[in-house]
Amino acid sequence: MYHDYFVTFTIINIVFVPTIKSSSQSPDDLRSITIEHLEQSSNQHRIIKPIELINGNLIIECPVHSSLLTNISCESSNEFTHISYTACTSEPDTFKHENFTLRQTKYELTRRTELFILITIDDEDEILLSSTLYRIMENIAYLCSLRESLDWGEEGWKKIVICIISDRNKINKRTLSYLKALGVYQDGFEKSKVNNKTVKAHIYEYTTPISIKYSKDSVDKKAIIPAQTLFCLQENSKEKIDSHRWLFDAFCPILNPKICILIKVGIKPDDQSIYNLWKTFKNDQVAGSCGKINVAKNRRWIHLLNPLVGAQIFEHEISNILIKPMESVFGYIPSLPGDFAAYRYSALLDSTNNVVDKSINNILIKNDYLAKNNAICFELISKRNFSWLLHYESSSQAELDLPENLFEIIQQRLCYLNGYFHTSFYAISHFTIFGEVCILFCVKSFYKSELYINHYILFVHGLLW
Repeated sequence: MYHDYFVTFTIINIVFVPTIKSSSQSPDDLRSITIEHLEQSSNQHRIIKPIELINGNLIIECPVHSSLLTNISCESSNEFTHISYTACTSEPDTFKHENFTLRQTKYELTRRTELFILITIDDEDEILLSSTLYRIMENIAYLCSLRESLDWGEEGWKKIVICIISDRNKINKRTLSYLKALGVYQDGFEKSKVNNKTVKAHIYEYTTPISIKYSKDSVDKKAIIPAQTLFCLQENSKEKIDSHRWLFDAFCPILNPKICILIKVGIKPDDQSIYNLWKTFKNDQVAGSCGKINVAKNRRWIHLLNPLVGAQIFEHEISNILIKPMESVFGYIPSLPGDFAAYRYSALLDSTNNVVDKSINNILIKNDYLAKNNAICFELISKRNFSWLLHYESSSQAELDLPENLFEIIQQRLCYLNGYFHTSFYAISHFTIFGEVCILFCVKSFYKSELYINHYILFVHGLLW
């Protein structure tokens, strides 16, 4: 049943054929290309038409399947009837400079982005992705139900953009089929070069009016709320670092979101989790926040018989009850979990200090640290002439399925220890800059003590492993 459902969304296969209008025009100066459509029907025929390049960039608007437009009242809107494809030939940090843009800039001026949600995919299957996306859409529906709110309301979905980033060489084919069913992806668009420039990423944009939750036994499809979705398929990814570069260096300067939320595939936020996480940023001093991660309730007690699972549950509970609340009291959490965390974009970006090199205060310049949550936290609270805080919000909860295989657990712990050692060493070697931070002396002393204690605990863990 699952395969039959997704086959219906294969509409056309598109082949790109670059052409030159005159003999004096070089390939680098191409202003248009032609595309050849091969329609999948009993009487196949080809349609060739030119596509003008927009500022030298290939951007295509293609109609989606009619089944996506049922039961919605906005069929006349281009964001529901067409998917936008952009063949991006730039690096993330030159995305805006090379005249690339995103769909949201074409809408009304009042459509500002409040929340920018990142989901990074490696080789996870469609079950994990659908469980996360479905829960996110339920959270968006809750925000739209707050009709008396000044920030949200019936059209609150227009202030939220979901960004899905993956590597073309790693992504699961069934995951692509799932995204195709949502209307977020169509195959056949990909082009390796535009104007003799290598394409670095394929960007698909669509406001999907449906949500699909897939499990081993069934497929649940329903129209919950429209969701603005951006799908970035990279050609050559360096994993987490590149995903963060596309989010912060390429897309954020275009959308200028207030809050960026990072969610790991497989995490299932509760219905009001994103709202509770967003609400913590009402305090102008909060630069980053994280929620409470619980073990999936349907598997909790039975799997306690497995000592590996029991040890992980105990670690999560101790972190939720003792460690993070205590750290949050002092405004410094050494590591916001990459599974479910949020950052104020202006805190990452601003470089308003009166220093000779203003890039020193811009965390986004230090791309290597964007993939290491410990270093992001240290950079935020140690920013010159600022008094940023990091917060733990226990009312913002999400579910996580724990690994049960010993090999998976060892891999997870090694990854954690390697990253934490590097960033902890960096934090300790730079702790002297706390003297320039606008925070109380007692809080500074706590920060320094915590850094040394964490480094000692890390050293002990390393010996044990």
